[in-house]
Amino acid sequence: MHRAHHCGVSLGGMLGLWPAAHAPEGLERQVVVSALPRLDPPERYRDRAAQVRAGGTAAVAETVVGRWFSPPSSRGTGWR
Repeated sequence: MHRAHHCGVSLGGMLGLWPAAHAPEGLERQVVVSALPRLDPPERYRDRAAQVRAGGTAAVAETVVGRWFSPPSSRGTGWR
């Protein structure tokens, strides 16, 4: 039997937890990064999807980046 490697970030990490719990024999290795232990309320995903449909990914980019990266420091070593 072939075993898979899985690396999932955020929702992809959450999705990968199901096979790890229910069919662990199918996984060789798994890395889960920045995943919540539960889903947000459905309306949050619907609202975000509507924003992207209306304005493209730029409509949510600042919010998403703000969740992933800390603000730039006063020494100019930030990500921007």
